[in-house]
Amino acid sequence: MSKKKKKKNNQRSDSSFYREYNSWKAFNMANKTLSIVSDAKEYTNSEYQILKKTYDNANSQIIGSLLSTMLYKAGKEPDSYIKERFSYLKDIAEFIKKENAYKELFDFIKAKHTLWFDMSRTSFQIVQELIEIVDIITPFNMTLAGLDNSNPIFVPSRFPYTQYFVGRVRNLPGKKDWTRKHYEIVNQNYARSDIDNYLATSFGFYSTKCIDMIPNNSVNLDYFRLHLKLPRQLFEFEELINIVKKKKKYIMNKNGVVVDCYNAGDIETIIFYENPDVLLYKVIFKQKGWVVNDKGRLVNDINGGEYTGFFSMNSFDINYTDNMGLSFIESYLGSMSDYIDIVLDLENFILECYTDIVCGTDYHNVINKENKLDSSDEILYNNDIEDDKIEEHFYDKNKVGIRLTPLSMYNDGEKINSRSSKLTREKYFVTGHLRKLTKEQISSEEAKQNAFEYGINIPEGYTFVRPYYSGIEKVRTHYTKVVRENE
Repeated sequence: MSKKKKKKNNQRSDSSFYREYNSWKAFNMANKTLSIVSDAKEYTNSEYQILKKTYDNANSQIIGSLLSTMLYKAGKEPDSYIKERFSYLKDIAEFIKKENAYKELFDFIKAKHTLWFDMSRTSFQIVQELIEIVDIITPFNMTLAGLDNSNPIFVPSRFPYTQYFVGRVRNLPGKKDWTRKHYEIVNQNYARSDIDNYLATSFGFYSTKCIDMIPNNSVNLDYFRLHLKLPRQLFEFEELINIVKKKKKYIMNKNGVVVDCYNAGDIETIIFYENPDVLLYKVIFKQKGWVVNDKGRLVNDINGGEYTGFFSMNSFDINYTDNMGLSFIESYLGSMSDYIDIVLDLENFILECYTDIVCGTDYHNVINKENKLDSSDEILYNNDIEDDKIEEHFYDKNKVGIRLTPLSMYNDGEKINSRSSKLTREKYFVTGHLRKLTKEQISSEEAKQNAFEYGINIPEGYTFVRPYYSGIEKVRTHYTKVVRENE
């Protein structure tokens, strides 16, 4: 009897939680709707045509037409927009699910990242509409993380909604009366919204091949803003972009690259993954990050905070003018004014590490600066030397050291994402090479295709061996970032 009663109480508690949760979401959407109406009064007629450039097929035209209607109503019929916004968003979301039009949804999100879209004041409204659509599509406590063959990839949310969170956030007192627990819930809300919004606006750039680039936790926002230490005075962003455009010689390893950093302030590891559209990155800090524990409360993560974002690859192709920025740079804190200065400095260092990968050390001669990156020091590839000794070595030299290692997203089922793992130190790369065949052997079509991928023509009597890990044996040949000369 007591067991049945307990089960009934739990069901009642869950029902109450979902009512609270839905009420809280409705309240948030109402606030966003009023904010959009306020800004939409300033839209010009030309801005209402902004979505037409994404009409590639019937599905995208239907989605674009519904979004265009919302743009028009927000500026011209605000009362109707306020009443009908959720209904319109739900119609778009249901259409996308029914027609499996996730690729078309990605096209609209991707359009936001282009220069012509960013210059429009409607950009803010479209972003808010797209975030809401993604939220409606996504199952509870899941995240729409990526796209594979036009199919959506849903992953468990890093910051799931709990009764504790919703109950607290709905009853926050005035800031002057906040307790430590109130600050915790506000920080948890920041962490959730930053990562969720970032993933919504980057939907489609992730796939199963690079899903591990999504952050498993958040940075500690207070520490990030007030105490984060970067290595030194950095190159200017524009300088690095121009260096990449003029001096790029190498192509990044197609499986991604781990950059272990020494004497680089609070930065421990940077992971890169490049696809035709974007350069994804994930930064792992020495300082603890934030996760939600099994009780739904915000706690420190001992593995170090993770910070994720991407650069549009178009960023490296456009011509600079005094009033033109990159086509798109995005991260999960990049839009928050309180963090923008430190974010820009951090992105400079991230881009500097990328420059070292694709340009080699030649770019150091372009701009004569002290304390430049050093990725050629032998100590970086000596497997017998501990990390703290390498750190001291570069500290004494007053330089930043980086060790470059290819990344396998999953290695025997175990994630490799930090230099703190001994396995990372023991797994080294054997560069691709030609192997002489016997008279009876011929090179396979697969080997020819692999060689072509690396810009190599196989001579007669040879085959091509792809790059591979050398296991835990001593270094046969440390990671070589030269895959082929850039034509």
